Amino acid sequence: MVSRRGWLFVLGGIGVSGGAYVTNDRVKQTVDDTVSKTADTDVSTIAGPPPTENKIGEATARTVQRVNTQGEIEEQAEGLILRVEFFESGAAVIYPKAEHGCYDGFTLVHEATSMGYDSDGTRDTSNALGVWEFGDFDEPITIDMAGAIAEKGNYPSRQFEIRAISTDGACIATNTPFEMTVPEPMMPT
Repeated sequence: MVSRRGWLFVLGGIGVSGGAYVTNDRVKQTVDDTVSKTADTDVSTIAGPPPTENKIGEATARTVQRVNTQGEIEEQAEGLILRVEFFESGAAVIYPKAEHGCYDGFTLVHEATSMGYDSDGTRDTSNALGVWEFGDFDEPITIDMAGAIAEKGNYPSRQFEIRAISTDGACIATNTPFEMTVPEPMMPT
């Protein structure tokens, strides 16, 4: 014969296992809802830049002549960007120098855009069309340039600049913006 304490134990066990069953149903419903919401997410925003096929143009850095340590005159790019390749898809591949100094990123702006400084000495990038980080050394960086340009819309010309920035405090090293004429197909219509 089962004592009262035994019955309470049996009934408590049934109640706990029933609660576990209800909890498992809630977990399953939450997982199903999350999967459903994820399926509706626009993956184009997390897919990265467009493909780099069918090159439609290229811009190279202005160069200056400098005397190297052996006393020889050599051509060197003026800023941190060596060249930019433009593609039919709207992508642009940016080729930076290996040494970035205290600059850890860059912005894309129209040439007429001014960029002031924040109170901590870093560039105010609120007027920029996009902000990207430099990779390791001279690692090329692919961006959706046409998409960034289309965000703001109406421009007086196709003249744009890539400007190096520091996101980790003031950077007083000199740097020349990379100036380029963006191909017509990359401009908003």
